[in-house]
Amino acid sequence: LKHGTQGAEAVEQRVHAIENREAMEAEGWSFEPSAQEDVGKQTRRFFRLRGKCTVVDGRIVGYVPEEGEDMALWKNQHDGDGTLEDLELHELGPALEAYTLRLIEPLDGTFG
Repeated sequence: LKHGTQGAEAVEQRVHAIENREAMEAEGWSFEPSAQEDVGKQTRRFFRLRGKCTVVDGRIVGYVPEEGEDMALWKNQHDGDGTLEDLELHELGPALEAYTLRLIEPLDGTFG
């Protein structure tokens, strides 16, 4: 019975993810690697958790271009828990570089 409950939860999570994606596409988000050169690239972000540096790897999974007064944003999905976060241009470069260089702490001391 427990396995069945977990399966139902997984299905519900997938349905929710599809609904979110459809809503985001309606807002102009693109999830195809052809949309922007950084979609699909690996990232590394740093967060402070209980006073310690926590390293979180992820991947750029979406992009929405600048429009009017709205700046361009990149959707970063964390490995492991699947958390999604929006990155601005000034956050994207360091996240890509940190992954490429396999950093274990931020170069500039800035945490996400």
